[in-house]
Amino acid sequence: MNNPLETPKLESKDNDIQIQLEQIKSFLQKQKTFIYNKKEEIQHDAEAKIQQREDEQRALDQEIVKYETYIHKHQQKLPETKEKTNQLENEVKEYRSKYQTLLQDHKTKRQMYNRLKTTLEQRKEEKDEKISKARKELYKSELKANREALQLKITGLGDFQNKFEFKCINKKYPEHIYSFVLRISEEGEYSVTECNPVLNRLDELLEQLRQDNDPYMFMKRMRNAFCDYALNNN
Repeated sequence: MNNPLETPKLESKDNDIQIQLEQIKSFLQKQKTFIYNKKEEIQHDAEAKIQQREDEQRALDQEIVKYETYIHKHQQKLPETKEKTNQLENEVKEYRSKYQTLLQDHKTKRQMYNRLKTTLEQRKEEKDEKISKARKELYKSELKANREALQLKITGLGDFQNKFEFKCINKKYPEHIYSFVLRISEEGEYSVTECNPVLNRLDELLEQLRQDNDPYMFMKRMRNAFCDYALNNN
């Protein structure tokens, strides 16, 4: 049987864990913001370069058409200027070569952009996976500690329902059990089908759960609500 005087220590431990969770959430948010901003920056630069290459290509096309028209016109009017015509043809070839070079450069830049985009997405997925694993491990360790220290019992009832039973809530009667049954529907909706004793703040706590989608935090809030209930009804 646990000593009722140990309850403040347990509450302090619970507060420390809450602070760690808030720090992890803050870290996750900063990482997501960094990745999103970096992706937007790279995409913006790539699109600007692609637009520049397309403008250059259009300008070269216009130059090529202009010189081809000029050559054709002078070939008809001035047969004696064949040498100059050849020179112009060489210039056209040179422009065409530049055009092909720019086209290849554009293709290379597009490939580099796609590779970089893929790499960033892969890194984001890997980082999200690592963070998810770290969070699960933290929750697992914390849940184990709560089970041992707070005599928490979780029982699966079927039909997507789990029963949570707490002891060490009431300082006067530490063996008294406080419990609730949490159900998750097939559509992912949360509901409490049983709560003993009934809490006035139950609807408020359920709404918080639906917003943050964090059953573990809901369990902690329910325990705190039971503690308040026990304190006010002793």
